[in-house]
Amino acid sequence: MQRKYIFVILLTSLLLIFGKAYSWEIKELKVNKTTLKEAELFEVEAIIEGEANKLTFTWDWGDGSEKLQLSEPKAYHVFYISDGSRSKNFRITLVVSDGKKLDTETLDITVKKAYGKIRPFLQQVTKLNEKNKPFKVMFEILDSSDNIISSSYVESLQANLNGASMEIKAESEDLYSVEIIPRCDFDYVEFLHINAEVLLGAAHNIKRTLEVRVPIYFAPVNLSILKNPVEDKKLYAGDSLGEVQLQIACPDGTIVKAGDFYASLISDSNIIETQQLNYVDLYFRATFAYKFSLEDVEKKYEMMFEGTDNHGNILPKTTFPVLIGKDNPAFDLVLIEPSAKEKEFGYGQKVSFIAKINSNLRVEEAEVYLVVPSLNMKRYFSKEGDKFVLELAMPEKKVYKTEFKIVAIGRADGKELADYEKFKGSITNNISVEFLYPYDAKKGRTLFEEENALKVYLKYPDGSLVQFPKVRAVLYLDGEKKDVVLKRDEVKGYYFYKFDEPLLGAHKLKIDLRDKLQGTKEAEVVIVKQTSWHFTVGLLFILVLVGIIGYVIYSRFKHWKDLQMSYIKRISQIDREIKRLELSVFKRKITPEQYKEKVLLLQNEKDTLKEKIVENTNFVAFIREFLKAVLPKKRSALKPIVVGKLPKLPEKEPEQPIREAETEAKQAEEELKQMVREAKPEERKKVSVAREKVPEKQEVKTEVVKKKPKTEELEEIKKEIEKKETSAKEKPTMFESYEQEFSSEERAEIERLCSILAPIKNKYSVGELYKALIAEGYKPSIALAVITKLFKKS
Repeated sequence: MQRKYIFVILLTSLLLIFGKAYSWEIKELKVNKTTLKEAELFEVEAIIEGEANKLTFTWDWGDGSEKLQLSEPKAYHVFYISDGSRSKNFRITLVVSDGKKLDTETLDITVKKAYGKIRPFLQQVTKLNEKNKPFKVMFEILDSSDNIISSSYVESLQANLNGASMEIKAESEDLYSVEIIPRCDFDYVEFLHINAEVLLGAAHNIKRTLEVRVPIYFAPVNLSILKNPVEDKKLYAGDSLGEVQLQIACPDGTIVKAGDFYASLISDSNIIETQQLNYVDLYFRATFAYKFSLEDVEKKYEMMFEGTDNHGNILPKTTFPVLIGKDNPAFDLVLIEPSAKEKEFGYGQKVSFIAKINSNLRVEEAEVYLVVPSLNMKRYFSKEGDKFVLELAMPEKKVYKTEFKIVAIGRADGKELADYEKFKGSITNNISVEFLYPYDAKKGRTLFEEENALKVYLKYPDGSLVQFPKVRAVLYLDGEKKDVVLKRDEVKGYYFYKFDEPLLGAHKLKIDLRDKLQGTKEAEVVIVKQTSWHFTVGLLFILVLVGIIGYVIYSRFKHWKDLQMSYIKRISQIDREIKRLELSVFKRKITPEQYKEKVLLLQNEKDTLKEKIVENTNFVAFIREFLKAVLPKKRSALKPIVVGKLPKLPEKEPEQPIREAETEAKQAEEELKQMVREAKPEERKKVSVAREKVPEKQEVKTEVVKKKPKTEELEEIKKEIEKKETSAKEKPTMFESYEQEFSSEERAEIERLCSILAPIKNKYSVGELYKALIAEGYKPSIALAVITKLFKKS
C-alpha cells in the first residue's frame, strides 16, 4: 500500500509540474474598433493569461492577404472591399504557439465602403521585411466605385515614414511608388503615412483629402559584439572577474546605445552569476563579484551575453572563454623535486618534496601542503630558507597513477592568492633485485671472495636503494630451497647473506623476496679462484703483439690492393685516351703523325702496367712488398730530383672509377664508328691508314744500361721515335723543333726546366731524368723535349 501511495504522489507532482509549465491561454482580443471604413487603420492585441515564454502570433486577416507571423502580441492592418459591395464582414483568426502548445481565437469585424481611398498593394505590407534591404511600396488612388483617379485630378501627394518625408515616384499615369530604405533603429512595425488632395465626383468638382497609415513590419536583425570583452583579462586563483565592458553593433555598423542586455558567468552549463548591462560612456558595463578558487583553475568558464535592443533587434547568445591561469607571477608555486611529471614509488621509500614560491611582489605569508586524495593524506611542508621541504615515507599501500597535489596559499601585496602543482604517481611493492656477488655468468666468471657472502642490490622503480634494515627472502641454490634474512650494509647500501660453505664452480641462484616487498631474480654463476698475475700479463702481451702484427699486415695488404687497383684504373684511362685520339684524327684536330706518336707512348705505358699487374698478382709478391716496407731501405747517395711543376699547363684528368672510364671509352668508340660511317670515302681511308701504322704492341725497355754514354742513350730514343714517323722530311718533329708543337706557356716551361736540370744533368742518366719528369706529372712529349734540348749538344 505504501508503494501505491508513493506512485500516486509522484504522478500527481508530475502532472502539477507539467500543467504549470503550459498554464497559459488567450484571454481575449482587444481591438480599437469592430466597425471601420476602408483604409482606416485597424489595431488588435492578444491578451495572454498565465506564464508563457517565446510565443509566436500568427494572424489570418480573412481578406485573402498572406498570413502574418509576429513575436509581438499587437498587430495592425488596413482592410479594403474588392467585390463592389457597400460593406463586408471579415473574420480574423489568431493562432498562438510556444512550440509545444497551441491556442486559437477569432474575431469578426465590419468594413464599410469609403467615398475615396488610397490603396497600397499588399505584397510589402503583409509580411516581415528585412532591415538591410531597400524595397518599394506601390499604391493607387481610387474613388467610391473603385475607379482609378487620374493623376491630373490629384492636386497634392505626400508621404512620410517615422517622421521623415519620403519621395513619391510615378511609375505610370495612375500608379505611384515610395522607396523605403530600412534602418537598424526601425521598430518591428513602422507606419507609412500617405495623404493626397484629389478632385472627386462626376464633374470632379469636389475636393477631398484622402489619407492612409500603412503598417510595415520588419524582422529583427542579429546584433553582434565588436570585441571579446574578456580577451585581455589575466585571471588567477584568488582573483575576481571584475568589470566587463563591451560594445554592441548592428550589421551596418551602427552602435547600439539602449536595450535590455544581460551578461552571465557560466561553468559547465551552470550559471554562476548574472548581471544586467548598463550603457555608460559608449560601453555596456557590468561588474562581477565572484572570486575564483584553486578548484576553478581546472574548470571551464565562459561569459555569455544575450538580450534585445529597444527596436526589437536580437543579440543571440554569444559566449567567450574565460581563461584562469595557474602560474600567477605574484604567487607562482614551483615544484623542484620530484622533477618527473609521472613518478613511481615503492613501499616505505623515503621521498623528498622540495617546492619554492616565486613572486614579483613581497609574499607576506605562505604555507604549502601535499594532498593525496586516494590515500586520505595531507602533509604540510616545513620552510627552510626560501624553499619548502617535506620528507615523506611512502605508505605500504598499492595505488596506481593517483594524483599527488602540492598546494600553496598565502598573501602578497594584501591579496589572498593560491597556486598548486600536481603529478601522477604510483606506489608499488615490486622491487628489482641485482646480483653483486656472485654476478651472472653472462657478465663473466666471478672471482672467489673470502667473505663468501651473497650480495644483492634492492632497488625501487626509480633506481634508489631500499633502506629497510632486514628483508625476508627465499634462497634457491641449485634447486634447494632455504628461508633467509637479508641484512643491509648501512655503509655500502647492499643486502648480504653468508653462505654456509664456500661456493666454487657453476651454480644456479634464485632470490625470491617475501613479506611486504616482492621481487624475484635468477642467475647462473661461475665462481673461480683468482689466477696468477704473471700468466695474465703474459697473455695480455701476446694479444697486444698479435694485434699489432695483424694491423701491420692488414695495412700493407690494403696498400698492395690499392696499388693493383691504381694500375687497372690507369689502363682503363689509357684505353679511353686512345679512343679520344682516334676521334681527334677523324675531326682533323691532330695529324696522323701526332696520333701515332702519342698512341705509341700510351701503348708502351699500358704494356708496362700489365707486366706489373702480372708480377704483383701472387701472394709471394705481396710478401716481398711487405718485407720491403718492413726492412730498412738502402738510401741512394744522390739526392732526389726536384723540379717545379708547370702552373699554367692543363691539369691531368682526375682518375675516375673503372666503370665510368670504360663507359666513356665505349661511348667515344661508338661516336667514332658513327662518324666514320657518315664520312666520305677518302676520310675513312685516312683513319684506317693511321690505325694500320700503329703497332699492336711495343716492347718498352725498362732497364737503363749505365755503362752506355748518354749520347748513345739519346740516339736510341730518337731512333725509336723516328722509325714510327712517316713524314719526317715534310714536317719537322717535336724533338727537332718543339717551338712549332707547343704553346707559348709550354715552351716557357721547357726553358725553365732546362735551366733547372742543366747543372745536375751529368749526375743522372737520361732514363732517370725522363722518369723523374714523368713522375712529376709532365706529359711524355714535354719530358722528351726537355731531355733533347739538354743533350742535343753532347
